[in-house]
Amino acid sequence: MPCCYSTIVDPSTYDDLGLCSSLPLRVHKFAHLADKGARRAQEDWKRMVGPIKNFTGCLSPRFNGIAVAVPECIPERLEIVTYANEFAFLHDDILDNVGKEEYQNVRVRKSQMQAKLILELLVVNEPQAMVLLKCWEGLVKGESGSQHFNFRTLDEHLPHRVVNLGQTFWFRIVTFAMGLTISSDEAERANNITDPAYATLALANDYFSWEKEYIEFKENSTSEDMANAIWIIMKEHSVDLEEAKNICQDKIRESCKEYVRRH
Repeated sequence: MPCCYSTIVDPSTYDDLGLCSSLPLRVHKFAHLADKGARRAQEDWKRMVGPIKNFTGCLSPRFNGIAVAVPECIPERLEIVTYANEFAFLHDDILDNVGKEEYQNVRVRKSQMQAKLILELLVVNEPQAMVLLKCWEGLVKGESGSQHFNFRTLDEHLPHRVVNLGQTFWFRIVTFAMGLTISSDEAERANNITDPAYATLALANDYFSWEKEYIEFKENSTSEDMANAIWIIMKEHSVDLEEAKNICQDKIRESCKEYVRRH
């Protein structure tokens, strides 16, 4: 499929730590629309739900997360797709950190913003939006799987982590963004190609969020283990933190190269 809406970023202008050098980085030509969607989502959340603290989401000084994650998004859909993604991030980050008493109040206010988002998605393309929303409903209800902590090896942890990350939801948000109609059978077959990409995403997420997750684990943990690849590698191989990070980096490179090979 030819690339119509994105350009390749010169690899000499950014540092990927050598993790994904086998995969070219593309950025959407209309990335400002992604920034607009992220900012609008944050403003709506503050107005309709509550304050936002220590949250960045898709925004960054150079590349918007969705502008590089879905570089071939139809331009007319880029703002709402980023809005939806930002809402999902806010939902996870903020609702995970509110007390039980506040949770119900936030949940009610969040539902108003969610209804607004659903209407916007339906206006774009109702049949494709319904497929996306069905996956989203499953993700919110926990079909992505509850968090488990007692994994002994990375091979045990990674398949669960990929599902927990919302693999099905991400597949559907990408297909909605690109205006693709794909059956469940076709989506299942596509997993043979995309599985290493999701593994790369899961490992990279665990790698770059390690410090944040470890602080939260030490402050609020109800378990003796963490659901993080770095932690599991330290236990599995009896290595220190720095060596575990090196091993995780190698795994990221391997899965990225495997995705390129299958693709």
